[in-house]
Amino acid sequence: MLSTLQAISIPGIPINEPNEPDPVSAKEWNNEGNALQTMGKFEEAVKCYDQAIAIRPWGVEVWNNKGSALGYLRRFEAAIDCFEKVTEINPSNLIAWKYDGGDIRGASDNGK
Repeated sequence: MLSTLQAISIPGIPINEPNEPDPVSAKEWNNEGNALQTMGKFEEAVKCYDQAIAIRPWGVEVWNNKGSALGYLRRFEAAIDCFEKVTEINPSNLIAWKYDGGDIRGASDNGK
């Protein structure tokens, strides 16, 4: 019997090594989170974004999306943390600067 770390080789089908991130799966989790967020299911969306981040922690789009969902949940400090993470990964990301510098931080400061 194969252990969970052993890969089964099937001709013609690429297999990721155990330590290689799978950006397709991260994208699928992100897309699912976006769909849930569109339906107003922000807690569920955050869980999907967490799955995507676990696979691809440098994905700025996912961090932005998670920050947005957390903002809707009025969890402003956690949202700010997400946008700050984006600016660590990509300092020129204008979306993160907009939310971190104004929209979310302002809402947090005003108790909205």
